[in-house]
Amino acid sequence: VIDTKVAIYRAVILKPIPKSLVKELMKFKKIVIYTPYETSNGFANNLISNLVNNNYLGNIITKAIPLKFYAHMSINEQLEEAMLTPKQIGRFIHDLQSKKC
Repeated sequence: VIDTKVAIYRAVILKPIPKSLVKELMKFKKIVIYTPYETSNGFANNLISNLVNNNYLGNIITKAIPLKFYAHMSINEQLEEAMLTPKQIGRFIHDLQSKKC
């Protein structure tokens, strides 16, 4: 049995990020920011900045589009190569919980 709390937030257009969301996230020991439609320079960095400014001491993992050029690939192929498909992220979260790290 895995004793880990998991919460999923849909943060497609959260700018500015609500203080109530940052306060709620502060309760978690580990936060995975999954943003498959932009690089970490967008929403992810904004959220990380808000967490750090509120003295968050947990672990933050960002899963976002790498800063690289993808030649002749569909969006789905790009996501698969970057390990960002929903199935790949689901497996990543499961593995993360199993390791309890």
